[in-house]
Amino acid sequence: MAFYEFTDEENVVFKGLSLRMNIAGALMIVVGVLMLIVGIVRYPFSMALVLLVANGLLLFGIGYLTFRTAGRYKKIVETQGHDIMYLMEAMTAQSRVYTLIVIIIVVVGVLMALSTLLVG
Repeated sequence: MAFYEFTDEENVVFKGLSLRMNIAGALMIVVGVLMLIVGIVRYPFSMALVLLVANGLLLFGIGYLTFRTAGRYKKIVETQGHDIMYLMEAMTAQSRVYTLIVIIIVVVGVLMALSTLLVG
């Protein structure tokens, strides 16, 4: 693999992206956990509980993956000699996040279509 080291200016971009992804991931994790807690405490044994738990788990999962991906971008800034390798790891991890989001959207769309057909 060819050696390439990002410049200081390019590293600023990666550092900023990593910071924003960390914040977004952490916020998603916190809100996901809060949704779980609210669902369990406020709506025991109800459909609201199921929906809050499902949404909380999805948000927690996406937040966790986002938070982990941010760490890979941060490695580009903090290390030398492996920038392209870390960039490819980060892009692969980020691709997983978006694949999960697409799957969720498709599943929700199919469920909405089915419920519309069944209920009318």
